[in-house]
Order: sequence, then C-alpha cells, then structure tokens
Amino acid sequence: MKKYIPYILLLVLILVSIKPLVFTWNFIWAGYYIHNHSMDAGEYMLKALSQKRSAYAVFNESGPLNIERYIVKTAVIENNPKLLRQYPLEKKFKDNFYFQDLMGNIKQQRRWENLDDVSFALLADPSINNHTLEIIGKISPGIEPGFLSNLADFAWWKTNKQLSSALVSTYSIPDAPFQPGHIVKPSIEASVSIKSIMEFLTNRYHIGRQDIGENLVQSSGFDDSIRVAQNWFFSKMAGMKKFSRGSFIMGEDRVGKNPLMRLMGFFTIEERGKSKPRAGVRYKKNIIAENGYYIFSMDVYIRTGKEIPSVWLAPGLPEERLVLTPREWKRVIIVVNNSVNTYRVFQPLVRIWGTGTLLVDNVFLGKVINPRFGIDKPYELTIIPGE
Repeated sequence: MKKYIPYILLLVLILVSIKPLVFTWNFIWAGYYIHNHSMDAGEYMLKALSQKRSAYAVFNESGPLNIERYIVKTAVIENNPKLLRQYPLEKKFKDNFYFQDLMGNIKQQRRWENLDDVSFALLADPSINNHTLEIIGKISPGIEPGFLSNLADFAWWKTNKQLSSALVSTYSIPDAPFQPGHIVKPSIEASVSIKSIMEFLTNRYHIGRQDIGENLVQSSGFDDSIRVAQNWFFSKMAGMKKFSRGSFIMGEDRVGKNPLMRLMGFFTIEERGKSKPRAGVRYKKNIIAENGYYIFSMDVYIRTGKEIPSVWLAPGLPEERLVLTPREWKRVIIVVNNSVNTYRVFQPLVRIWGTGTLLVDNVFLGKVINPRFGIDKPYELTIIPGE
C-alpha cells in the first residue's frame, strides 16, 4: 500500500492544480470577450464560476448584463432552475417572466410588462422563440394589448421577425409590427429638414440660414454608430432609489436609408414617494452658451400617442412636454433667449414618460448671429408639420 502513496499524492496534486488552471483559462477568455465581443463572454464566465463561485462579484462589476443574461438564458434552455438559485438574482429579476416561469412563479401577480435588459436580450434571440411564445401565452390574459403590440414592434426592430409575426398572428394585433421604413414617408433628410425650418424662421422671425451659425451638435443625424456613442447616451431614470419603476430601451433605427434614434417605453408606474420614471437620448457634452439667441430644432415621430415626449435644453430652462399627433412627423423649433447669459450650457435631452415608440432625428442647435434679432420671452416653442 505504501508504494502507491506517492502516486495518490501526485494525482491529488494534479487535480488540485487543474481547478485553478481551468478557472484562469476561462477567466482570461471571459475578460477578453467582455471588451471585444460581449455576446460570447457568458460561456466562459459560467465555466469559470463552476470552478470558483466567488468570481461572480468580479464578473458582475465588469459587465452585469453579460453574466446575468447568460445565466438566465442557459437556465431557460436547459430547464435548470438550480442554476438560478446559485446566484443572487431573485430580487433583481422579480418581474422577469423568463426567470419567474423557470422558478414556478409565473401564475403570481407580477409586473410582467416591466422588462429589463436581460428580457430585451432574450426577446431578440430567435433560438428561444418557442419558449418565449409559450411564456407570453401564460401571461397574456393579464396584460394589455398595447404591451403585446410593443413586443411585436420591438422584436421586428431587433430583426427577430419570426417572433414578431407570431405575436401579430396569435393575438390579432392590429397595425403591427411597426416598420418605420414602410409606413413613414422618408422626408426627414437633413437638407429637407433644415430647409423647412429656415422657411419657418424667415416667415415668423425674418431670419434665414445666413443669420444662424453652424450646428453645435455633433452626430446630429445619428449616422455613425461610433460617433453617436461618443456624443449621445441613454438617460434612464427608472427603478432606482428616487425613481419609480419603468421599462425603456434606446437604440439606432432607420427610415429607409436614413438613420435616426429610437426610444421605446414598455411600462411605467408612479410609486409613492418617488418621481415618475422616464428615459431619453441625451447629449453627452456641455455646449457652452454665450450671450445672445439660439435656435434649437429636431424631427420627431410618435407611434401610439401614449409616449408623453418632452424636451429639455439647459439648466434653468423648463422641460417642455411635446403635444404631437401620432404617426405624423413633426418639427420642433425652440428659440432661446440667452441675451443676459441666463443659461451657461446646453445639453439637449429628448425623452418619453410613457409607453410606445419615439423617433428622433436631425437635431440642430445654432446661435443667431444677426445682431438685430431678438425676442422678449425666455423662449418660444413651435411645432410644425414634418412631411
């Protein structure tokens, strides 16, 4: 027996050495994919976690969506609720119907419309469409038709057309899915937009393009993904300590060949002691405001009439609700009086407080350089047709 002891010790040593080696190998690849191709990071994260559970906190800090999305998706595909119980996910995903169906809680009263980032990722994944439709079938009696229409719109936008078409046919959703390139006239090219705005300014204020400086907003037409990410960000005020729960998402879209920004709202609720939820596209940089007058404009479109859109330009300027007609392009024009330097910076923000879809394009901010121009009010807002 003694002669086998060295071999047994060697085997134990090898096994002990393999575990950290396996962890390190998968940890390195997970870190690589988080920063280079995040969709592939989850597989390596999960393999690393199987060797060292304490690494969950590290992965969660590096990219919570990556590991959580992969854990939930893997558990769904493998029908493995035990996998979900291994990690601190229950509280965060209490309204996630994928998660709660697997945990056996789908018959409970939850805010299923309160979609989170993991829900969005899974809804866009065609490999689990059958499972998605099965779960939606379980919760559909208790949710509003408008939410189902929003789901169909979202799935089509994210190129999961099979899911979108199935939702439309199964639940007889009228006028869905929303396809901007098909039902919206492509009359929002930047040149057309600015020409229309200048015609309005000439008729109302007797100033033309020669009286206004260059556009101070970069990536104003959302036409370059890299530059858009450098100049704009998703401003979401929902589900945090001071804000009521709400579900929103933002991303790039197109009308024909014309790029633009899309905002969608799926769920809002006003909770006691908290502010109303809202979300929008906000300019990252502070645009220094000088003495004088400024012209702000943008093209906007709403789908349902329940979006409750608004625009905010600068600290000290009130946020303005936009009264828009659903399914019609509109041009929003704001003349800002900064003649006594009331406003120090501009940081345009366009957002929604409700549910549905808002499209934004051709954002413009320029200073009036004609010294004879002026208005008495702090600002004047006008909405004109965009067709």
